[in-house]
Amino acid sequence: MNKKNIINYSLLAIPLAFVGLPIYVNVSDFYVRHFGVNIAFLAFIILAVRLLDALQEPLLGLLSDYLIKKNISHKKIIYISASFLALSFFALFNPPNFENKSIILVWLAVSMLTTYSFYNLTVVNFEALAIIIAKNSAQRIEINSYKEFFGLIGILIAASSPTIIKILLKSDENNYFYLSLIFIFLLIFAIIFFFNKIPVEENKITTKFNVKNIFSEIFSNKIFLKFIAIFFINSLAVSLPASVITFYVNDVLKRPEQLGIFLTIYFLSAAIFMIFWKKIAQKFGKIDSWLISILGSIVTFIFAFFIDSSNGDWFFLICFLSGVFLGSDLIMPPAIISEIIYKKHDKIASYLAFWNMINKAGLMFASFLALMVLWLVSFDAKNVNQESLMAIPIIYAIIPCALKMLVVLLLFKLKKSEKNL
Repeated sequence: MNKKNIINYSLLAIPLAFVGLPIYVNVSDFYVRHFGVNIAFLAFIILAVRLLDALQEPLLGLLSDYLIKKNISHKKIIYISASFLALSFFALFNPPNFENKSIILVWLAVSMLTTYSFYNLTVVNFEALAIIIAKNSAQRIEINSYKEFFGLIGILIAASSPTIIKILLKSDENNYFYLSLIFIFLLIFAIIFFFNKIPVEENKITTKFNVKNIFSEIFSNKIFLKFIAIFFINSLAVSLPASVITFYVNDVLKRPEQLGIFLTIYFLSAAIFMIFWKKIAQKFGKIDSWLISILGSIVTFIFAFFIDSSNGDWFFLICFLSGVFLGSDLIMPPAIISEIIYKKHDKIASYLAFWNMINKAGLMFASFLALMVLWLVSFDAKNVNQESLMAIPIIYAIIPCALKMLVVLLLFKLKKSEKNL
């Protein structure tokens, strides 16, 4: 794999990351503010959908491995699933104008579940290809660095697009309609002009497809399971701020018009410093690089707790510094997983799907916890009370930093026994 082919592969991360931001961050706020749905009902629907989303991950992994066994390549699976992903995403953020709020919630549940399903199927096969095309440890870091870099570009486009659309249209009524069109364009463009050109030599699978054997091996892989536990805690720590950032910016900082700017600074900073973390990882190893970035993010992000509408300008600095430490947090987990499973040719998708399921579980519990805490303190988007203003910064900054410290302790412990990672 030369650098051109690595870039051709990695560019698909732009639309995949683009669509990932709205479906994980903006869904709650979109349906609360645009349709006035009950936040408690919304919390339970999102929990149920994300529970199904997490539980179906292993099935999608098995389906992918089964299709590979039947000589249907990862690339072909991506072409089909990405097409249905585009349709589902459009439906999620462009619902018909139902007067009955119960029907709106049903539409949300169905369109959200199909969006997750096709997104998961696309991503798990995209990640599997990263493992297949990498020939050694250095290339695994290289490919994941480019993949995550272009993923950040996709997030930057997604984060800045609503603000740009609002400025151009001088209205925020149809933001998500145009956001959907941008995603569809990016997806088609990346697949036809770049991803389609990469040469992939997939190993012919000769072993018999056996679900029991696949799960048996996964659950007997001790090093994989140890890292999975750490990734779950890390996912919880990352997902809590993502679940409430719109509430934090809108109601604590009282700067809803600057949400896109904050996210742009954060992810642009991460993209700029991505090459730095790649060099650090290649010199000092994956775990040390990850530890440094986590500790740096804790020291930086804890200050978000002390910011409110009176000193909100400091949040620009926190976004920039937090972004600096994000690169390693993005590169290292998939690089570590790749190192563990790259020889499992007939089970790669199943391993990745199980990993994704754990990450989704962290996101699911974080979103549910955040929304339920806001419900318990009687959060009202139109009239925010003092209890909500106290709860949001705790959910956003204090709890995630505590969870990150737990990740640091577990990584230090694991590092002693696994010095080759």
